[in-house]
Amino acid sequence: MTSDVPKKHGTPWRQPPTLLIVDDDPLILVALDRHLRREGFQVLTCSTIESALETLDHWTVSAVIVDIKLAGADGMTLVEAVHRWHRGVSVVILTGLPDGCAEAHARGLPCVEKGDGSFRELVRKLRASLGYGPHG
Repeated sequence: MTSDVPKKHGTPWRQPPTLLIVDDDPLILVALDRHLRREGFQVLTCSTIESALETLDHWTVSAVIVDIKLAGADGMTLVEAVHRWHRGVSVVILTGLPDGCAEAHARGLPCVEKGDGSFRELVRKLRASLGYGPHG
């Protein structure tokens, strides 16, 4: 009997985690998409809570990266919806607000402040929350 699991370099191949990035800044979306794909993740992007919720209903997502402050909306609204309806999906807050991480940490959420080194820190926190090592 042969295995139906594809193999890559002699080991079972596993689909990389799919991330949903939610930010209303198109430059942030493009930069994160590019960087996280290079790190081996599959990436979906949205700019509103509504489109993020629709995406979550149609795709299997491992983690959501959400900006706390979205145009006309509070990113924590999306966090609450993920925790209520999409159990098992990790959430990482990404914020440019000076006190944004304090709010996230108070809720027990990992948080990364936008700025120098934030890509590396985000990847580190995603890998830790997903149990996804550097090579899969």
